[in-house]
Amino acid sequence: MANDTDKNISVSVASGSVNGKEVNDFYYGSDAFAGKRSIDLLSIGEEERPEKIESLTLSFSIYDWDSGDPIVEKTEPATVTF
Repeated sequence: MANDTDKNISVSVASGSVNGKEVNDFYYGSDAFAGKRSIDLLSIGEEERPEKIESLTLSFSIYDWDSGDPIVEKTEPATVTF
């Protein structure tokens, strides 16, 4: 994650799917301070975890780290195909 703004932010998964199937059990939350980058782990709950991941689609929520106020309620989805 890259935070190219002058605000500290928190990011979490708003919604997502794996192999075209909606998943409600993503575990991801990350903080990035102003002008910084981070690499974090995204996990899927064991009950919804597929045997093989062929595609991953995610939307994120972005919040002001200091106040907790939403900056972006839900980003446009981004898809990665493996």
